[in-house]
Amino acid sequence: MDPKPETPKSTQTPVPETKPNNQNDEATAVAVSGNIVAPDVAAANENEDRAIDESVTNTTEDPQTTQIEPTGTPEVENSPAALEFSPVVAGTNANAVLAVTSDATIANGPPTKTATPIRRKKKFIVAGVLAGVVLLLLSGGVFGLYLPSRPANVFTRGLERTGTALGMIVNDASQPGTQSKYQNQVFTGKADLNADSIGNISATMDGKTSANATELSIDATRKQTGTTDQAYTLKLISSLSSGKQYPDIYLQLVGIKNLGADAFLPGISQYDGRWLQLSSTYLESASSTASGSATTDKGSSPTTADVVELAKSLNKLANEYILTGDTDKGLLVNQAYLGKDDVAGVSASHYRVGINSANAKKFCTPLADTVFGSAVAKKYVSDESARTQTKTDFTKSCKKQASTIKSSETVDMWIGGKYGLIRQIRSYDTQNKKNYVEYGQKYSGGDIIPFYINLHGDGSTDLNARADILLNKKSGAIVADLNGKGGGVSKVQVHLTTTPSATPPKIATPTSTVDLGKLIEQIQAQFTQSLTQLQSDINDSQTDVQSLIDDAALYQ
Repeated sequence: MDPKPETPKSTQTPVPETKPNNQNDEATAVAVSGNIVAPDVAAANENEDRAIDESVTNTTEDPQTTQIEPTGTPEVENSPAALEFSPVVAGTNANAVLAVTSDATIANGPPTKTATPIRRKKKFIVAGVLAGVVLLLLSGGVFGLYLPSRPANVFTRGLERTGTALGMIVNDASQPGTQSKYQNQVFTGKADLNADSIGNISATMDGKTSANATELSIDATRKQTGTTDQAYTLKLISSLSSGKQYPDIYLQLVGIKNLGADAFLPGISQYDGRWLQLSSTYLESASSTASGSATTDKGSSPTTADVVELAKSLNKLANEYILTGDTDKGLLVNQAYLGKDDVAGVSASHYRVGINSANAKKFCTPLADTVFGSAVAKKYVSDESARTQTKTDFTKSCKKQASTIKSSETVDMWIGGKYGLIRQIRSYDTQNKKNYVEYGQKYSGGDIIPFYINLHGDGSTDLNARADILLNKKSGAIVADLNGKGGGVSKVQVHLTTTPSATPPKIATPTSTVDLGKLIEQIQAQFTQSLTQLQSDINDSQTDVQSLIDDAALYQ
């Protein structure tokens, strides 16, 4: 919350001369629970109370919109000399009663001739009040501005505030209304690629998705100097039946002949333009074969609620071990403060960050417990003994990798902006620090949350690319852009937009299909046969060569 504006102080009125009655004495002091408060200070406090009450009354909050409170605390350099105290201190209670206690009692009675000591006592009271104000401002400046704004504290607060923000996003995404919003989507896109080896490829894309089905269509054209333009169309449909672990997938490709695939897979061009089906049964069988046993839960599949609960658990774990300043658990270590930098137009504190190897090993066990103990894991791997063994192997491997982490393995991190969040993380290539990947966000308030990934390469031979993603958490719309060049690619541009649909889109599956699973098995058999024949030919050649060598030895 932004700091409150300074409340005007009332003008100090001069102390009047003592008159021969006790009414003036009663008017010059106000007794509050045994404390004597100068009337002008009490009036100032009353005015300030009124200003604060009005400020709170006029503040409204949209219950439908989750907002991250701004820090409200300016960041200063790690030097006491850089601190400038302000009469308005963030975090200081402006409604504190400034009072001077006294054992003196003002008694009613006839007038006396001791007016001077009373005036002197009043001067002492005013001086004490002023001294208290100064002390409050000094202590408020230290505790409200300087200490929270030291680089080490900015780092810790940045981690914790980012964890809070991430939790708000996860919590918002877990709401039933949000889940239903993202179930039905319509998306469009376009892409343009220029490369020396393949020429120019331009493509358009459109699709739609519902709770159990997805449809995608891509039309592309390839142009290259000296060749005829080539057109391709790819269509994909995915449909998940009730009670199934895997969906049925349908694939259609127009333009197989243009690919020249017959040279590698004889007869494949006969399937040009035909629908190919990869059944859920085949995918389930392939998954069981890959894992070594039938470990999938055939009776059910993870639900959206299961995934949401896992996301919540992982977010809680991240806040406990990663986005935290707790040195007993935290993985991230602030190795050095590197100053202030401009990050996307925002001043941010720059840190060199390493990983605490010991805490990383501690993190492995709760991470394994969270993942493999979730409903998602139990439904994907229903065999408890197999799941337990996988969890054990994962934990062992995780701890082994964590123990090899060196203090020299670091990333750069920037924290700052209006909300004091992590703005950017940069991970360097260990061989060349001019090659790096950046991950960041540019949130500045409202419903739009901007993320980006930046791949930076050193020299013209390396690929440089940047992806920007805008998430509108109110409408559910997502806009993504990718731009890049280098590494033999003169240009790559991709634009994608997804928009929630009020009603589930209609997605029909093809009726006449070719079993892609059997086709894959035939291709595998042909490939195996070709390898066997090749190995036989090599063996025969080796035998012939050895015979020639033996014959030559006879004539020596």
